[in-house]
Amino acid sequence: MEWKKRDSGAPVFVKPYYTTATRIVGVFFGGVEGTTVTGFSEIDGIFCELGNMVVAYDS
Repeated sequence: MEWKKRDSGAPVFVKPYYTTATRIVGVFFGGVEGTTVTGFSEIDGIFCELGNMVVAYDS
């Protein structure tokens, strides 16, 4: 995954090759400059810390 400075807080999505669906998997928090090494908080952990939330979006 490529990233740029100031991307922290951005949603992290995944689109498995076997489906057309895209899903959110976490929130980006940083990476190692000059590499594709990244870090993100997994969505399950976020829900665990903040409680159940309704996730909605406008399409």
